[in-house]
Amino acid sequence: MKRKLLIIIAILTVALLVIPNFVGGGIQSATVDSLLERMSAETRAALDIEQTQFERGWFSSQARIEVRLDELDELAGEPVTVLLDLDIRHGPLLFTPQGLRLGTAYAYIAPSVNGLAMENLAPDAAVETLESLLYLYAGFDSTLELGINVDQLVASSPEFRFSVADIRGTSLILPDLSSAAEAEFTTTTLTATNGQFDLAMQNLLASGSRSDVSRPVSLGESTIFISQLSSSAPLPLTLHSLRADYRLSDSPGKTTTMDFSQNFSVGSIDWDMPITSFDWQLQVSQLSRQLLESYLQLAQEASQAPTDDPAQSGASLNYLSQGFILGLAREAFQLDNTLQLGAFDGTHSLTLDINWPGLPDLASIEAFDPGAALNAVAITLTFDGDQAALMNSPFAQTVIDYQAMLEVDAGRVKAFVSLANGELNINGDILPLEQFVNL
Repeated sequence: MKRKLLIIIAILTVALLVIPNFVGGGIQSATVDSLLERMSAETRAALDIEQTQFERGWFSSQARIEVRLDELDELAGEPVTVLLDLDIRHGPLLFTPQGLRLGTAYAYIAPSVNGLAMENLAPDAAVETLESLLYLYAGFDSTLELGINVDQLVASSPEFRFSVADIRGTSLILPDLSSAAEAEFTTTTLTATNGQFDLAMQNLLASGSRSDVSRPVSLGESTIFISQLSSSAPLPLTLHSLRADYRLSDSPGKTTTMDFSQNFSVGSIDWDMPITSFDWQLQVSQLSRQLLESYLQLAQEASQAPTDDPAQSGASLNYLSQGFILGLAREAFQLDNTLQLGAFDGTHSLTLDINWPGLPDLASIEAFDPGAALNAVAITLTFDGDQAALMNSPFAQTVIDYQAMLEVDAGRVKAFVSLANGELNINGDILPLEQFVNL
């Protein structure tokens, strides 16, 4: 029995000594090459990235990736290169700062910069980090995980101080770029001050996912949450439970249109202003996928417009913007807005819904007819406010002046306005739009 156990242990030991060399044969394609291949099109368009060195060993390998950015060259007045030196440990057993993991490789990444000296940009500035780690993990299924752990980061100068504690971030990319990619970033505290203003943030959580990182427009969602954001100067205030959500999804039963939604809310606000809470929700339904891609192209063109020929850049951007506006006018979509406010010791809500049927036969922007658009669009506006709060606010006289257009019921001030088929509906009173606009 003991002999069999010794044989098994010997076999495992030899395997663990030999397998890392076999793994090393494909370590470059499993780590560096895979990382470069899985970068999004937007990243590749903005950065010049290439591998310049690779040295393979038995148990570990070393690689270098160089990153160039034109904006950094312009800032420094000379070529600037960001160097990423990778110390790659071969699997299958990986002893990592996160514990024992099974996988192809685990790489420690050491970043540095050539051509940009901090003392030249800010002679009195200093940057310090405590217990920092940047890493890349490759699993057996070719999944890549990029991560960053920094216990503390402090940047300071005589006029400014910036500090972040407990930075944790991971990004997971599956081998099939059409599969979901996920990322998460957290930090417990962030402070910044320069003598004229200060900012303190607690418990930041940012997360997101995309269904296809190879496409400029793909399904995805993201969330940012901050438990508290406060400042004492220039305006003393404290915001509690800040949240921003974003989602882009396929329209039900359709592949050519998408639904976009976002929400921004603040649970409570402590300051000298009368607004104590805020919640805004926006949803755009049945939005053309092609139109979204045109908008992304417009934004990318604007960010990369050359500065040596402003006339040519302006003409190109003008052409793209006109094409986008024309497409927006032609395509049908539904826009829904909801705003809820806590203000003047009361709660108030406002909703705005717009149903745009589109003008598919519109030949050009110059051919756009405002009268035809007003006859085609359907708009609904509703307001529901706390009567006592409004009468104790600067809007009290407005409520009195427009009381004929308002309804008061059970302490609530309400208004309903809609536009459809060229008719204006104000709290049930139908008025032809021709009385106000020359159609």
